[in-house]
Amino acid sequence: FSEAELNRQMNQLIKSKDQEKLVKDKELEQTRLEEFKLKNVVEEVIEFKGDNAPDEEMLKEKMKTVRENPFIRNSLQKTSYQIRKERRDRRENMLKKIDNVPAKNKKN
Repeated sequence: FSEAELNRQMNQLIKSKDQEKLVKDKELEQTRLEEFKLKNVVEEVIEFKGDNAPDEEMLKEKMKTVRENPFIRNSLQKTSYQIRKERRDRRENMLKKIDNVPAKNKKN
């Protein structure tokens, strides 16, 4: 191997690691956002169940809204294992896409 070839491979490795970190950071950010949204909804629902609980009709309306929101509904139905598996699959697919990008002037 020439020094230029080694440097090129090293740079490619660094780029792929940076890309992998970027994907993980985005996923983490998405997870935090999802958890934040879910937490807010759960807190709102809990608020309604205190001593100053509003009438049943209002509570039913609120729960209906929660159930109709596809994001929240899916989050409540999925297990943490399913969510982690989906993220892992997404990350692997992203990395495959990155690996499939042909390097310029690649020599076999």
